[in-house]
Amino acid sequence: MMPSLELVDPEDIAAVLDDIDPTIRQRGETYLRGSAVEAIEVLNPGEKFRVRVRGTALYHVEVLYDPSIGWDAECDCPYDAGPCKHCYAALKTILTRAG
Repeated sequence: MMPSLELVDPEDIAAVLDDIDPTIRQRGETYLRGSAVEAIEVLNPGEKFRVRVRGTALYHVEVLYDPSIGWDAECDCPYDAGPCKHCYAALKTILTRAG
């Protein structure tokens, strides 16, 4: 079992997840069930994380909390039409681990 994470403003991260396109959320849930999130590196406790997500390749997701805008996630995959399934899986895993 992975240790729990400290998380600033978990309500905002939940809102970000809710705003992600439903098709992308569904694909992200598939990644969660398949244990695609391989590792979470804490860069700044509660506010900044680097997450490894296994898809067709190994992708890196940067998750960052900025007090002026809230939570954001960026992935190095080629998808560029908003948050991707890797971002969803990373954000949801972080939120779940903050439980």
